[in-house]
Amino acid sequence: MSQHGLTESDPLANQNPPAPDDAPDLGTDLGRKLNALAIKAAVARRSKARAIEAERVATAAVVAAYGAEGRKQAADPSGSGRVISQVTVDKAGYKATVTDPKEVEQWVRKKYPEKLQKKTRIVPGQEEAVILALRQYAGFLLEEYEDIPDYVISGLLSKCEQAHKPMGWGGEIDDDAPPGIKVEPRSLGVTITYRDADLIDDLIKRGVIDHEGNVLARDSRPRQWGPGDEPPAGVDVVHNPNATGKSDLSLALRGPNGLWAWCWSTDEVDPPYSQTWDQLFYDTTDGPLVEGKPAFLTAGGA
Repeated sequence: MSQHGLTESDPLANQNPPAPDDAPDLGTDLGRKLNALAIKAAVARRSKARAIEAERVATAAVVAAYGAEGRKQAADPSGSGRVISQVTVDKAGYKATVTDPKEVEQWVRKKYPEKLQKKTRIVPGQEEAVILALRQYAGFLLEEYEDIPDYVISGLLSKCEQAHKPMGWGGEIDDDAPPGIKVEPRSLGVTITYRDADLIDDLIKRGVIDHEGNVLARDSRPRQWGPGDEPPAGVDVVHNPNATGKSDLSLALRGPNGLWAWCWSTDEVDPPYSQTWDQLFYDTTDGPLVEGKPAFLTAGGA
């Protein structure tokens, strides 16, 4: 293993120096441009190798920690309530894949014609004629054909996975089994279902995580929201950052009924919780609403 995590057998780690006639001519604009492109390609390939290894290590760690069929969300560590993805450990079993679609299709058509689905299409080669005949009855340009729906093939693959080998719906195996299907044992793996992939870039820019996904720090900046971006249920105090004192609409509290009220302090008794989240912005059009109390109330202890 090299110091960069690549095995010594990796071609990237053992390429011979270029022959003299392959050396870039850095004395010309064209030479420098070609050299820059070569560097980009080399770095991209190196980064790809590291990313593949990092994914392998992370997947193994998730499987070990979550166990079979474990499931967790990858959430914003700074507590915004946003979710990057759903991370699910797939159970071990068997995986069936189609290796030759034509053979599978021919087998289904021959053995199970009742699973075919009739569809209507334009007669091949008559597409231009259809355009000319649109103003007239064009039934003669249409034909019905038999198609194999995707769910039929999916069902066949499920049957094979249950049998741990190629098998038809009627139990056909060996020489009578559907051809063009491969069934292999499947070890525990991880499925990533993204909910808010752009959040990753945002967290990296804010220094909350690094490019490898390591959590560096919880973002200490208060969260903020605009119209339509209602905060999580656990956020009950927000303020207008542009307010300079109690004479301005500065502090908003959420009541038990889910509605909001503008207040002078957080200990105000029975404020009229009657405003929706969007209505708060009708009164403060200068920017977002920020989590917590305004600075002048924080300083005063209110």
